[in-house]
Amino acid sequence: VKHIEFPEGFNAESFGVVKSRESDRKVLAGACPLKDMLKRLVDFHSPLKKTCLRALAEYCTDEKECKSLLNLSSKTGRNEYSSKVKSGELGFLSILKDRPSCRPPLELVIDQLPRLVPRYYSASSAYSVDGSVFHFAFSVVHVGNSGRRGLATGMLEDLCRAYSSNDSKDLKVELVVRQTGHFSPPEDPTIPYLMIGPGTGVAPFRGFLRDRRARGLFKSSECGEVWLLFGCRHEAKDFLYGDELKDYAESGELDQLVTAFSRDNWVEGNPKVYVQHKIIEYAEQIGNLLMNNDKSRIYVCGDGGNMASEVQQALIKVIGQFGNGMSESDAAQLLKEWGHAGRYLRDVWYWN
Repeated sequence: VKHIEFPEGFNAESFGVVKSRESDRKVLAGACPLKDMLKRLVDFHSPLKKTCLRALAEYCTDEKECKSLLNLSSKTGRNEYSSKVKSGELGFLSILKDRPSCRPPLELVIDQLPRLVPRYYSASSAYSVDGSVFHFAFSVVHVGNSGRRGLATGMLEDLCRAYSSNDSKDLKVELVVRQTGHFSPPEDPTIPYLMIGPGTGVAPFRGFLRDRRARGLFKSSECGEVWLLFGCRHEAKDFLYGDELKDYAESGELDQLVTAFSRDNWVEGNPKVYVQHKIIEYAEQIGNLLMNNDKSRIYVCGDGGNMASEVQQALIKVIGQFGNGMSESDAAQLLKEWGHAGRYLRDVWYWN
């Protein structure tokens, strides 16, 4: 806050209201101290656009600091921009800290920086078991070599530490609920389904299985097969809900638990094994599960970048192989149709 130039007659404790530029002038923040408004409204950690860097340069009184920002936003500085700014290592706050002569006006900060938006996490709990208690899983994000943690995951880690040390008095978290009613297990227990959730992507499937146990849906011989493919780096450190998932497999509530621990027993120079490779390894069983029932479902949760696309390609290969000689393009089209029909469901997220 001390680096921001407030309008004449205002300071960090002054009350203000922020409205959008649109014609409806929607109120983005009601009357509150400006420092609280900045804390709750503005995302100071998102990678800055080059237009923002050029705008900040105009408010540097030190020529060297001004040139450094202009260089970052130029063609000659694109490599540094990519490695430091785009990666999130060099953000708005660190730029101001390293360039004390830069004092941008409040209007520029609100105009140039993106709004702070909710971070969504999939519930790993089941209402039939846990009631109003909400469970979720997260991994702490570390940004480059800056030592900075992810905004949401860093805060959650601090809350967990406070809770585990019994210093949990007055701990509060603001929640935003987003309904995703389509991403839920089939009501009909005879429908088979495949769950693919590496890392924290396993969260909703743990909820599926908790509900399945509570409702006794696995006890009938008519119940459809249920498979879970899980992946992480190390079984000993990263196998989220590992004991619970193994228990579901041993009890028969989960027909097959397939795991891929990409760094366990891995030798440098050899390829790593991920969930998409396990799909190919179990191609015949998965192909039969998907193709022998015209209501079977596929659920994918996790990273929407490499994982989701590579899992999709593996599924296309399996569908093509066990779809009566179907070509790869036909298999891709069929998977697309399953998506429209609610048989191929994804709950994925993307990193900056």
